[in-house]
Amino acid sequence: MQKNDENTANNNSNRPVNGENVINIGSRSFRKIKFGLAEEEVRDYIGELVNQRDALVKRQEHLRGLNELAQKTVIDANNMSRAMLKKSIDQAKA
Repeated sequence: MQKNDENTANNNSNRPVNGENVINIGSRSFRKIKFGLAEEEVRDYIGELVNQRDALVKRQEHLRGLNELAQKTVIDANNMSRAMLKKSIDQAKA
């Protein structure tokens, strides 16, 4: 499978590259064969997309966890500040 470089056609182009017909999808070029696109190239690209998706799902889960932790930290800090304020008021009254 080829990435766009000096040997590949511009996006949305079906010009021959190195004597082959290609079709570009995103930043990838796929060889055109008799009944479609080169199967191995498409399979590799789909595998890469699945890996990227899995990595993004893990990152999203991690960010969700960080967000929950941040919210809990803010709530705990707010509760502590209220408790400190009440203690200070009580001490001032005494």
